Amino acid sequence: MGQSTYQYSPPTSEKFMDIILPVFIGVGPSMDCSAVCKLPGTAAIIALCSGVFQTGMTLPGWAAGTWLIIFIAGFDQWLAFLLLVFIS
Repeated sequence: MGQSTYQYSPPTSEKFMDIILPVFIGVGPSMDCSAVCKLPGTAAIIALCSGVFQTGMTLPGWAAGTWLIIFIAGFDQWLAFLLLVFIS
C-alpha cells in the first residue's frame, strides 16, 4: 500500500473550526430533544439529559478522530470501504 500524504498537525487557534464544527454537529441532534421538553414532568428531564449527552459526545469523538488519523492514514480508504460493506 502506498504512503499517505496526510500530515497531522495538532489543533491550534488557527484551526478553531476543527473544534467548533463538531460542537455544532452535536447541538443539531440535541435540538430534537427540545420538542420533547415541552412535555410536562419527567419527559422534560429525560429529554434534557439526552440533549446534553448528544452534544457532549461529539467532543470525545472529535478527539479520538484526530488521534486515530495518525495510525490509519495509510489505509483509511480501505477501512471506510470495509465498514460500508459491513453495514450494508
